[in-house]
Amino acid sequence: MTCGNGTKYPCNTNPCGLFTLTSYDPLVLEELNKKAKKVGLHVAHAKKAELYSIRKVKNGKLVAKNVDADEAAKIIKKYK
Repeated sequence: MTCGNGTKYPCNTNPCGLFTLTSYDPLVLEELNKKAKKVGLHVAHAKKAELYSIRKVKNGKLVAKNVDADEAAKIIKKYK
């Protein structure tokens, strides 16, 4: 592979920073899912960076979309 400036680099590195991936903290997602599972919800990371979507486990209906971790925690607490 070549970088934007023409230099070669291995596939697992990104020296130029041309590619951005959706970033989310797996530990936060894990903690949210532990709490959500108790009330019958499931949390997944959204396409946008550091945002989450919440669905009901029973029927898969969307409860909340593109919420941050704090809002997700409030929604989970509300469903208790």
